[in-house]
Amino acid sequence: MWIATTQGFYSAVQHRDDSNLMMIRARSYEDMVQLVDLDALDGQGVTYAHIIELNHSDYRFRVLLTREQWNRCLLELSSKIEYDNFKDAVKKRSVNRARIYMKVWTVLLAIEDERWAPRHEVKDPAPGRV
Repeated sequence: MWIATTQGFYSAVQHRDDSNLMMIRARSYEDMVQLVDLDALDGQGVTYAHIIELNHSDYRFRVLLTREQWNRCLLELSSKIEYDNFKDAVKKRSVNRARIYMKVWTVLLAIEDERWAPRHEVKDPAPGRV
């Protein structure tokens, strides 16, 4: 699972050897620090010292969390959403990060391409709402 937030980008996968653990991965140390600093992990024994650095891996920084810890992190991240435009909120924190996310957004736009569109009419479930 990829999670792009205003404070970081994470890849979450089940640990290969222990299905009770989640391996949360990040490309930057700062992103991982933002995750470890969440209130959801306060008092959980997860500190900066638990951040694993692997120089030659796809994701350089990792931390192991229980599924419950990870669920609490997701709940906290979602409860902190106070914006009506994600891209603008990211830009307020980091123009460079906003540029990177915009590149990802642009590539993912291909999902809406005609080739991938449903072959039937899709009804708007909430007309007039954006």
